[in-house]
Amino acid sequence: MEFLYSNFKKLTPLKLGVLWLINYVFYIFCDSNTALTIITFACFLIALTMLKNGLVKYYEFLLKIFSKYLYAFLSIFFVTIIIGFVNGYFLSIFETLNELFTGRLLYGAVAYDMKGLSIFGKVVEFDSKVYWKGYWIDGMIFDNCYIWMMVCYGIVYLVLISLAAIVFNSRMDVRDRIFIILYTLYTIMEAYVMNAAICFPLLIFGMYFTGRREPKLSAGINRLWKKGHVIDEN
Repeated sequence: MEFLYSNFKKLTPLKLGVLWLINYVFYIFCDSNTALTIITFACFLIALTMLKNGLVKYYEFLLKIFSKYLYAFLSIFFVTIIIGFVNGYFLSIFETLNELFTGRLLYGAVAYDMKGLSIFGKVVEFDSKVYWKGYWIDGMIFDNCYIWMMVCYGIVYLVLISLAAIVFNSRMDVRDRIFIILYTLYTIMEAYVMNAAICFPLLIFGMYFTGRREPKLSAGINRLWKKGHVIDEN
């Protein structure tokens, strides 16, 4: 992911294909569905930016919409599904999604029912073996960051990140929007994405918040290159 972001303007379909194959080899040995899914989305979205026809403007419009509102939508969606399921609602939807996400939502339902909501964050610990409504769970694993923030990190972070995606979106270029979408999707399947050292797209919001990322950066870089100036984009 870091390679794709840093070399965005130098990427070609061949490089994307090679990178995807490398990740597929890792998948064979590690069986990480998350990694392969996200890298496939990444290669697909980046490949679409290479199109030279009229569809590009529609694609960029969709990028803008999804990168702006998807995080907020999924935050509300997963919080609603978990709270609703624990209180006897959305049962069929929950079962379908829980199977799709290989049991991730069940852990979230157990955590919410046992520990409740957290606004500003709190320490949450579980026994090594948990019994809940007919389920025996060996080791509570949290692989959905929306749910984990709701229970442990604090709902305030769901709100802040959602607002950052909305407020800073108009200043983002295509590259930033793509990786914000990837971050948002990755958050569905992993809980450690709040660690910016592991999941760097979170830092994009930080760059805009601190003013280290100037509006319309890509357009300015392109103009400088056309004038013959050599600059370091990073």
